[in-house]
Amino acid sequence: MDVNSTVLEPEVTIIMNEASSLKDLVPAAKLILSQMKDPIMIIGPMTTGGKENMDDNFCFHDAAVTEAILRGQEVFYQSWFKDPMIRVITDFWERRESEAGRHKTSREIIFQFYLPVFKLGIIKSLWRLPDWNSSVGTILECDVATSLGQPALDDYPVAWLPDVESRYEELKQVSVVRNIK
Repeated sequence: MDVNSTVLEPEVTIIMNEASSLKDLVPAAKLILSQMKDPIMIIGPMTTGGKENMDDNFCFHDAAVTEAILRGQEVFYQSWFKDPMIRVITDFWERRESEAGRHKTSREIIFQFYLPVFKLGIIKSLWRLPDWNSSVGTILECDVATSLGQPALDDYPVAWLPDVESRYEELKQVSVVRNIK
């Protein structure tokens, strides 16, 4: 199973492609979430904290999402929005060069995209990955959820982590091979 190969509805893809701001992506999230029953969202380091770099963080996140889906969870997969977000944050890569820039990006993503998504009230729980508290964005996601009183905050099931780690190592190898080609 490759969560990155999921085909999104054409309407969702159109919204994502035409988005010119983070707020413009919220209707795509709403369409995806409206088709899910009791979805969770897995949160953890992506652009700050966690593993050695952003690619490794996304790889670990993908492994955790895949494991949760295989175990029967409906998961709102944040990575569907990675490329559109990078596109609309026109200076994304320049911001990566400084800690202040990375923090600014995290705040924008949380308050312009995830806050409105959480306010929809569809996501039932945020599952925090290990090292979640090393991530500026994840800390903000938790603060926003707490202030809204939803979604619930839970830790990713510890019993699943060995399988996630194995899957992560496999995905990293695939990623290395893709980058060589």
